[in-house]
Amino acid sequence: MGKARIIIRILILASNRALRWSLVSSVLSPLIRVWNNLTALQTAAVISTLVLTIGAIVEYWVKLKLLASLLLKWILRKSTPFDRCVLKGLLLHSLGPILVVLGIAGEVVFEGRTFVVEDSQEERARNTVGSLKGQAEQADEKAKKAIADSSTALSQATEALDKSEKAQESLSNALALARDARREADSFEAEIKVAKQQAADAESHLAEALKQTAAATAELNRLKTARTLNKEQLDRISSAMKKFAGTPYDLWITADSDSAALLELIDPALRAAGWKFNINAGFFSYGPGKAGLTTQSGVSVHVPQEHIKEWGDATVALCTVLTNEGLPATPFQDTPEGEKGMPRDRIHVIIGSKPLN
Repeated sequence: MGKARIIIRILILASNRALRWSLVSSVLSPLIRVWNNLTALQTAAVISTLVLTIGAIVEYWVKLKLLASLLLKWILRKSTPFDRCVLKGLLLHSLGPILVVLGIAGEVVFEGRTFVVEDSQEERARNTVGSLKGQAEQADEKAKKAIADSSTALSQATEALDKSEKAQESLSNALALARDARREADSFEAEIKVAKQQAADAESHLAEALKQTAAATAELNRLKTARTLNKEQLDRISSAMKKFAGTPYDLWITADSDSAALLELIDPALRAAGWKFNINAGFFSYGPGKAGLTTQSGVSVHVPQEHIKEWGDATVALCTVLTNEGLPATPFQDTPEGEKGMPRDRIHVIIGSKPLN
């Protein structure tokens, strides 16, 4: 009686667990079908890439919009020398964002096209399989007929097969020995190929590591080397800028010793050329109003949009002479909403931190 009760309890527990598993399976089954559906996964991949493309366009919308405007002016032959200079600088600074947007958009187009081609090929494959299946059925019918017709021949061949059994057994033994020898030879050959491949991979990895080490050393040396201008370079800068004497300007730098040292060289050169220094009105400044603080990198010269005709040529000329002296500088045209908090009655000479590339 006690054994019967134990068996009944076991059966009840098993049935309860089976019921729970059935409920879980009924809930997860639709999700599993979607997860294993190739078309659903392909559609999700294209949508994800499309979202990424839209996000990249939104991320770089301001630069892309300004770049499109300057390109349109250049195509219509309505661009000024300053516009072309700004376009060149903007193209250099926006090359990465442009390539990112084009790459992601290309992935959307070509990945979508790939899925379409795969579906087309899959459909053709199904049609081919169906055709081959029909041919296989016909061949099977013919084979059955041939088997029926061969019954007589099989009975006649029985005697010959009996006689050949001994010879077949000897041949089987020889083939088995040959197969074993071949497997051992193939195993040795495969091991040799793996060893050669591993050696080649090791040499390749070593060469790549040495190349990366050399590049890292060169970049470290570049970052350690301070930016500077000698007296001859400063004299050339002052001489070139005297043509634009009277141009008002102020200074902006990042909070690092390299930018501060470069400011102490460029500022006297501009003053010697007759440019009018304006005390910086920024909330944070370097020295007693000598320069405002910024977080930008690289050297750039910004001119307010409404003063292009007055100071645009001076802005481009200063960027050109600094670049020619080994200090790359980029001109920018500031819109009222683009540079909030900066005075708009002067040119802004920005000496940012040393660029990492």
